[in-house]
Amino acid sequence: MNEGEDRDLCLDWAAAIQALPGKYRQVLIRRDVEQRSTAEVADALKLTQPAVKSRLHVARLMVRKELNAYGARHRSVGTEMGQRRFVERLWRSVKYG
Repeated sequence: MNEGEDRDLCLDWAAAIQALPGKYRQVLIRRDVEQRSTAEVADALKLTQPAVKSRLHVARLMVRKELNAYGARHRSVGTEMGQRRFVERLWRSVKYG
């Protein structure tokens, strides 16, 4: 990726998170961005741990869908399978830094 694509990806990433409904965005930010534990997120949001896990799963799927759209707009990603691999690598790099 070049610098322009990196910038575009950051904007797409931010837009995908911002577009999430609040109940999903809160969980995703606290769990993946702030790297809090599931128990900490559950306590902070007054949810059960299974509810946090469920919302996190849905939020990640929604963001992944948006990032797939990013991959489709860039020729360097190529085929649909290439897009999936790209998004998976991107997600791991963001999630596990």
